[in-house]
Amino acid sequence: MTNEYVAAAYGVIIFALLMYVVVVGLKAARMAREAELLALLVERAAGDASEPETADAPGPASIT
Repeated sequence: MTNEYVAAAYGVIIFALLMYVVVVGLKAARMAREAELLALLVERAAGDASEPETADAPGPASIT
């Protein structure tokens, strides 16, 4: 009888540990996707800032 409780306790602990690993893994994957998106946005912003505007191209304020 006691062995069944010990086995159940180990099962609960292993399940909780597995769920923790899954949650941390999902969070890490989400953070990696967000970091990749931020890097892409920074590259685009740096590319836009380095290109000079021509006199023919309308600026953001002149678009109606």
